[in-house]
Amino acid sequence: MPWDVVTPVPVGDKHPEVLDQKLIDAITEGPLSGIEVDKKQARAAALAFLYLYLILTHGGERYAWLQYRGIRLSHFLSHRSPLNFSARSALPVGAGLGSSASFSTCAATALLLLSRRTILPPPPAPTSIATGHIHVSHNGRRAIPPIIAEEVNRWAFLAEKILHGNPSGVDNSVAVFGGALAYTRAGFQRKGGMEPIQG
Repeated sequence: MPWDVVTPVPVGDKHPEVLDQKLIDAITEGPLSGIEVDKKQARAAALAFLYLYLILTHGGERYAWLQYRGIRLSHFLSHRSPLNFSARSALPVGAGLGSSASFSTCAATALLLLSRRTILPPPPAPTSIATGHIHVSHNGRRAIPPIIAEEVNRWAFLAEKILHGNPSGVDNSVAVFGGALAYTRAGFQRKGGMEPIQG
């Protein structure tokens, strides 16, 4: 893996707006050189994953695999326990349903957790003291806290840039925050960004 090319992003800092082309080239010419060019979607997914992986876990020593749509990419990093990353989806690729945004969100979340840049909040207290009932989806969590969601969204957007070049950021935001969202462009004394639509 091209660890020597990686410019790490310290915890709490943001990745620059522009992708690191030197790192993209090193990944493409190194670990991805074994994937056939005609498997564009698998190459793009592997490139997005490895880009985030290298930056977020810089200095980490792992043996990791990425398996995406039948393509298996592996690399040896050191003596730590092996990790296996698999991406499966029922969303058709290229159908405009946000499959790449879903992949980007899952990859960013997994790597942020792996690199201990974020942690999941504890499950909530039971919703009814008398019955001890806990909402069972997501281990009782109805949603991740906004500060964690925003961090995931920033990294998912980077993966989307790798996959699509110049994405709007709407697809990854919907995948991260869920539900219906309203986008406001910054300007005219308004703060820009995504806000959930309630109702």
